[in-house]
Amino acid sequence: MKPIKQLWLILTHGKRVADALQKHTFSVDNPSGFELIEVSPDKVHAKFFERLEIFEEVDTPFGDVQKIHIVRYVVIEFTVIKVGEGLSLIKILRPPASIKSFSKKLMEAFEYEGALKKASFNLAEVYSLIQGEPAIDRLVVTKVTASQVPVGDRATARIEVASITNALLELQKEYDSPSVKLEKIMISARMNFELEILEVSAAGSIYCTPGMEFYLERTLF
Repeated sequence: MKPIKQLWLILTHGKRVADALQKHTFSVDNPSGFELIEVSPDKVHAKFFERLEIFEEVDTPFGDVQKIHIVRYVVIEFTVIKVGEGLSLIKILRPPASIKSFSKKLMEAFEYEGALKKASFNLAEVYSLIQGEPAIDRLVVTKVTASQVPVGDRATARIEVASITNALLELQKEYDSPSVKLEKIMISARMNFELEILEVSAAGSIYCTPGMEFYLERTLF
């Protein structure tokens, strides 16, 4: 399967997810809201819709101004996965540049009880989990980005290392220092005769195939 860009959020809440979203359904009278697609005890698959109405003024060749009514829709597909009592992981597929309206509506649905934050990752732990997986028969770390890399007595740098085998090991070989901070890692692996791809940043940017999601989840909870 092809890798997909994702954004993960961690939600703490006191209400049942499906019930909260159902009360804020998107409709003609409600310009922003949710649509439930599939509901199970531990997972909710849904979409968020927002209707944006814009009026633009255009100068016509006849010297007057014409107002044009434009309607646009923002659609965000997401899955809410229960990981504990009052704790859920939200996976947004192909996220837009901004999720401000989505986040605002989501907190409104939960009556502003709880909290929502972007997931972040310990990349060394992510690599360790994948590297130790018996089902993987070929693992390649194609690229790593690191900051606070010592390059002198009082100097550090942000560097990018590319490799056809293991860029992380190459980085650690040349710069074995506890100050080095991993910012991004790119991994390809063959698992169960399928090619799996993972590109993830410590700040939470994700681009991966489904087989790699399991390892990211394990580092969060």
